[in-house]
Amino acid sequence: MATNSQATKLLAIGTLKPLTTEQQRQFMAKEVSGALQIWLDEEMDQVWLRQDGKGAVFVMTTSSLGEANAFLKALALVGARIR
Repeated sequence: MATNSQATKLLAIGTLKPLTTEQQRQFMAKEVSGALQIWLDEEMDQVWLRQDGKGAVFVMTTSSLGEANAFLKALALVGARIR
């Protein structure tokens, strides 16, 4: 987690195209587990599902945009480029 002297708040808005049933089975448990772990590690402050059902919004505190990008790329759907 970024220290207060170097902390930056970031808002990441994810857009997801519709998943097939097979993609849901393959990725969603990993996606939820990954997002939960980032939150438990105190790298993610808030997670909101978009009202239109097409993704999520993440509020993060990190030391850089690169650090936030690395956390997000660790998520299953981002890593699989399903967006």
